[in-house]
Amino acid sequence: HKVNNGGLKVCILVEKLSGGGAERSAAILSYMFAGMGHEVHMVSITDDIEYEHAGTLFNLGKFKNKMNGPLNKLKRLYIYQNYLKKQHFDYVLDFRFRQKLIKEKILARFLYTNVNVVYMVRSSNLAYYFPKKKKQSQRLFEKAHAVAVQTEAIKTKIEEKYKLKNIVVIPNALDFDEVNQLKNQVLDVDFKYILAAGGMQNDTKQFDKLIEAYSRTSLPQKGIKLIILGRGQLMESYKAHAVFCGVDEHVIFEGFAMNPFKYYTNCLYFVHCSKFEGFPMVILEALATGTAVIALDCPTGPAEMIADGENGILLPQNDFDALQHAMDTLVQDEAQRKTLAIRATDSVKKYSIEKVAQQWQELFER
Repeated sequence: HKVNNGGLKVCILVEKLSGGGAERSAAILSYMFAGMGHEVHMVSITDDIEYEHAGTLFNLGKFKNKMNGPLNKLKRLYIYQNYLKKQHFDYVLDFRFRQKLIKEKILARFLYTNVNVVYMVRSSNLAYYFPKKKKQSQRLFEKAHAVAVQTEAIKTKIEEKYKLKNIVVIPNALDFDEVNQLKNQVLDVDFKYILAAGGMQNDTKQFDKLIEAYSRTSLPQKGIKLIILGRGQLMESYKAHAVFCGVDEHVIFEGFAMNPFKYYTNCLYFVHCSKFEGFPMVILEALATGTAVIALDCPTGPAEMIADGENGILLPQNDFDALQHAMDTLVQDEAQRKTLAIRATDSVKKYSIEKVAQQWQELFER
């Protein structure tokens, strides 16, 4: 199924093209594959499209009705099946959450019989991507061309639990040319601030605990605000929590930002405090922008990118007392902030789109 220029036909299947780090990494992959000479098709299950992307978009969400009942789901499954048959893809990269065993068996049996499937795992919380029945999940996923993860730690975790031998580690990539363009856009802010970012669909990012830690620092009294980028159903509860902590005038919820890089560039430092991660794009983006980072360690992710004291500050998992102290210290220590910032960009050059593209090409040629 080679395209005219000798490249491959690649389908990237996502739940949506907006909001999260996994979705942003999928959009970046589309540009990467197009740059490698491959024909790219983005298939979105929902009609939620915000990120720019390369290639052809097939929006399954356009066929979703308000009820979203069993018949409508079967209809969209049938439409997707016909699309796969018509396009004759060489590879399908499947970014979906995969929690229902029967559904995954149907997809594997009737849709993915004549295509190389790469199942994407974007979090250390394996329950998102593997159905509960371990043995049956093992038999299902061992038939895939590969299971692509972002860190060695996730690879080890899957190997120990599911005994799979087709796992490949390929981290997220970042287009540094794009970063350098976007970070210099004007941000209309006339105050000092620290920054956090992430989805608010659930409590994984622990923004309530971050707000508490911030409220105990000297930052509010110094007029240094906390800006949080992102959106989701928990935003209103986080706003209420800021009121409860007495810092509602100092915590600013900016919502979803199409260009987060200008926020990274202008902040004093970036803060990350998730319960668990895969390979957090926000840390990669902050470091690529040349921004100092404070992060709580968690299962996979932060420790892959942050060398404590070298390009950032890495703290024990869920140690919000340590986070409070570090937030105060780094505000006061301008010399340390500058040292960390100077080292930040070079420390993540290995995640450039050019270098990660080589890893994908090796997987395609395997």
